[in-house]
Amino acid sequence: TPVDPRVTKIVGEMFRHCKAIAVVPDCATVLEAASVPAKAPGVIVADPPEALADLTGLLAEHRVWERFPVSR
Repeated sequence: TPVDPRVTKIVGEMFRHCKAIAVVPDCATVLEAASVPAKAPGVIVADPPEALADLTGLLAEHRVWERFPVSR
C-alpha cells in the first residue's frame, strides 16, 4: 500500500527536528518512504507495549540530540 505523502512529510520533519518516532513493525514502510533509518537514535520499531515504554522515555527528553552529533 502506498504511504500517504502527508504522513511521509510529517515523519520526515519529525526526524529532522530530532523528535522521537515510534512505529509498529507493520507500518515500518512509513520510515522507508520518509527516508528515515529504522535504526537511527530515537526511532523505535516495536510492538505496542515495548514501543510505548521506549517512547515514553524518549518523550521525557523532548528531542533526540544524538541523531545529529555536533562535530567540533
